[in-house]
Amino acid sequence: MTNTGTTNVRLSPPPPELMRLIVGGAPVTVTHRGHVRHGRAVLVDAAPSQVGAALRAAMDDGARPFELGLKITRGYDPTADDLAVIARSIIRVDFED
Repeated sequence: MTNTGTTNVRLSPPPPELMRLIVGGAPVTVTHRGHVRHGRAVLVDAAPSQVGAALRAAMDDGARPFELGLKITRGYDPTADDLAVIARSIIRVDFED
């Protein structure tokens, strides 16, 4: 688990075997609100600001911290800057449709 220097935001990293699969790209099926989409997931390096912005945007769109692999102190609302320091890569999904 990566700690940001505070106890408000922590990242629970995915299992190493999952990360090894995604480094070269892996086919995925994503179901969101009953809609099934197929694509390819790829692990890409990202600047801290990109990671923070992506996590904050996902939370603003309704993703729960748990769904993003985050542990956030109850009642704390992290900024993009808070989230920027916890990861250096993002899993990008390129959908077929």
